[in-house]
Amino acid sequence: MVPGRHLAAVIFIDTVGYTASTQSDEGGTLEMLRQQAELLRPLFALHQGREIKSTGDGFLVEFDSALKAVQCAVNIQRRVHERNSEGDQVPIRIRIGVHLGDVVRSGEDILGDAVNIAARIEPLAEPGGVCVSGAVFEQVRSKVTDRFERLPAQALKGVDGPMEVYHVVLPWSGSGSGQSEGVPFTADKTRLAVHPFANISPDPSDEYFADGLTEELIAILSLVPGLKVIARTSVTGYKKTEKKVAAIGRELDVGTVVEGSVRGAANRIRVTVQVIDVGTQEHLWTATYDDDLNDIFAVQQEIATKVATALPKGLVHPVAKLPELGKPRGTEAYLSYLQGQALLWNPNEKSLREALQNFQSAVEVDPTFARGYAGLAQAYINLGYAGFLTWTGAIELGKASAERAAKLDPDLPDAHILLAQLAYMADDPIAVQLREVTKALELNPSSAEAHSVLSSLAGLLRGSRVVRQ
Repeated sequence: MVPGRHLAAVIFIDTVGYTASTQSDEGGTLEMLRQQAELLRPLFALHQGREIKSTGDGFLVEFDSALKAVQCAVNIQRRVHERNSEGDQVPIRIRIGVHLGDVVRSGEDILGDAVNIAARIEPLAEPGGVCVSGAVFEQVRSKVTDRFERLPAQALKGVDGPMEVYHVVLPWSGSGSGQSEGVPFTADKTRLAVHPFANISPDPSDEYFADGLTEELIAILSLVPGLKVIARTSVTGYKKTEKKVAAIGRELDVGTVVEGSVRGAANRIRVTVQVIDVGTQEHLWTATYDDDLNDIFAVQQEIATKVATALPKGLVHPVAKLPELGKPRGTEAYLSYLQGQALLWNPNEKSLREALQNFQSAVEVDPTFARGYAGLAQAYINLGYAGFLTWTGAIELGKASAERAAKLDPDLPDAHILLAQLAYMADDPIAVQLREVTKALELNPSSAEAHSVLSSLAGLLRGSRVVRQ
């Protein structure tokens, strides 16, 4: 571990009513804590957090950027909410506080004001909620779709003067009573969300195809100049939701929603898609495609083109031709790729290794498929962060795959994002990391992943200045 003082984002998690719960049902409470740890720990790894310690009924976790810390905190509460909604088990109720500041490493532990302030902020959150300091808010306000509400200035124990604290408005919690901050809901039609496509195939195993098509449309539309497309991580929580478009639009702060369904049978695929104006609830465009699987690339491209051109003139910069994602030579490679993508973000070893196998199958069928190698690199990275592959192995195998992707397609943004992530994992010079992420943003200025990496680098640069001081 790196000794000395450095800048870090810290989240402090605490269980609500732990003492009382233990006294009334010790066995049930201990089982709940076991399930809580089982649920939360993979999410720390997924968001590149380092668990510093468990407090028995909570956790202290360190991140290298405020963005990753907030994304992790929100994702934790989302997963807890989903788990509690299932019923028939003791509910998990936690609060989370997030702060950005100096910490001092002491062995495996960290000390300092950042830790103390995060612990002081946590009780200000409602059960199931997240509160962040003003320092965190300033770092993430333009990088996330979540809304924030400013609480009255707080006098925290051991902290000189009042501190600004913000409540994250989570979709299931409604608005608080604070002063709204961040980007207000203005129904900006250029802010677009692709709602996870529904699988209506007779075979539930076709779910991967609906998930894959959702990701492909997000990837294509994010390359369209003038469109601001919500990242995959922000829309996955709405999969199979019964919420109406108006509610989803307000929660994600978007003016346009794309939704649809996929039905597969034999070698045929039917895709129904519609573009909805959140403000008026009007359908800007709707269509149904019934084609061979071999034509799925053309279907995706046409859908993306129609989505862009369905918006009122002047909102999107005109382009002679919409950007295209790299295509494999055959459907078999593409289907393996989609299966890998659908499994890639499940934080368990079985899913990640199956994703790896699918990407390997894709590039075996088509050794020229650059995005297949990018998928391989991401699978190695995720396995490494989750602790299912050695750190050295994840870096070596991931870098080889990412470099292969970049060589096959030098203009593939994902390849450069992955190379930046791997350079960070390998502790390569910051200049190397910055070169790759800058290239990725040149190719895709809307990439949420690239902005996340850039935020981490900004934290490293600032932290190195703090250490030198």
